[in-house]
Amino acid sequence: MRQAAVALCAVALAGLLAGCGGDSRYASPRATFETMAAAARAGDKEAMVACFDKETKGYFGELEKLGAEMKGAKKSPNGKFTSKLKDATIEYGKEEITDETAALAVTMNGKPETIKFRKEEGAWKVSIPELKMAVAMMKGLPNMMEGMMKGLADPSKKGMKGAAEGMAELMKGMKEK
Repeated sequence: MRQAAVALCAVALAGLLAGCGGDSRYASPRATFETMAAAARAGDKEAMVACFDKETKGYFGELEKLGAEMKGAKKSPNGKFTSKLKDATIEYGKEEITDETAALAVTMNGKPETIKFRKEEGAWKVSIPELKMAVAMMKGLPNMMEGMMKGLADPSKKGMKGAAEGMAELMKGMKEK
């Protein structure tokens, strides 16, 4: 009888761990950030992106695609994130958790930052909603450049109007996103 009770407790504990996500890499905002930093240090893009929430992954993918489409693009957008974390000296501060969102204060190379997180399927994931604006800006860049080139080619008010229209189109695209 006692062995059956121990076995039942073991099964219940395993089920509880599985229900909570069970993956210690994403068990807390700090654990997720440490996992992401380790992936960046190892140059493992897939492991680093696995630390992002679904929305951030989507924007990140769009930025990579747009960057690849741009003439002369030499580096994917993830290079900035990877290089920022790769050799960083990181100090951890306060972790604030509110239901399904969290914020972690970190200091990287002496510069304080707040990293945002969202809970997805029981795991804490890095959330970078600002990437939405970056996508909108990159999508609007060709229109702005076209307007500016027209403005440079025709320095009259009509040409400058084209540059202004290109900038207005960029701003409109940013607001719609």
